[in-house]
Amino acid sequence: MSERLHRRNFFRATAALVAGWHALPVLAQQTPAATPPRLTHLKLQTHKMDELRRFYGKTLGLPATSSANALSIVTGPSEMQFSQAAPASEPFYHFAWNIPENQFKEAKDWLSKRTPLLKDSTTGKDEVHFASWNAHAVYFRDPAGNIGEFIARHTLKNGTTKAFSEQSLLCVSEIGLVTNDVKTISSDLSKKLDWAKTSGEMSFVGDGMGYLIVAPIGRPWLPDRIQKALVAPVEVSIAQSLNNPIRWPDQPFIINGSKH
Repeated sequence: MSERLHRRNFFRATAALVAGWHALPVLAQQTPAATPPRLTHLKLQTHKMDELRRFYGKTLGLPATSSANALSIVTGPSEMQFSQAAPASEPFYHFAWNIPENQFKEAKDWLSKRTPLLKDSTTGKDEVHFASWNAHAVYFRDPAGNIGEFIARHTLKNGTTKAFSEQSLLCVSEIGLVTNDVKTISSDLSKKLDWAKTSGEMSFVGDGMGYLIVAPIGRPWLPDRIQKALVAPVEVSIAQSLNNPIRWPDQPFIINGSKH
């Protein structure tokens, strides 16, 4: 084998390793534009309710409503709801919103004026290009330690000519489910939901309109890889019917269908 071919294979392998966090089958990324968002409602917990109210409602200016013990953030057809965590509990999550695929630069500028952007610990850049996904993402950390992401998936036909604003977050498209049994949980989800999934240390179940990211305990979250994944309660409602909620006796998450 020629030296040139050796070098080509090396660079391909290196690129695959860097992109591996979001390395999904290409077909799973090519979601038809007519496909509705998969994740309609998230129920999460927080130990810093007041701080999150100020951050999402005032700092970012997202459509948010709150009560004494809850905060709801509505973006498009998706709602993210935080309730008060148990005493001495400090849960945090990774979640992402889809943004118009042609507005990554505008979204990054908009976000950077409101909160610091996180840097990729590998590249030192404050954005991540997922070549295998044909997507660009930018990340922030909120006061409770949640890692939020704006992602422009260029395979989705959701571009717009409107100026980017807090109304431009199209839908919640990712939520992390942290577990000690990635293989079982991801296989169950894929089978019961009939969603595509990846295999490996971490599994992405779904497509560009909604991923359940089944992650192992202790895996560092992108982009700065400072926070290691911790188990936290999650309740997800999806835009498809289920006969019964999907749950596991030893896991703190539930997947509800549109009937529930």
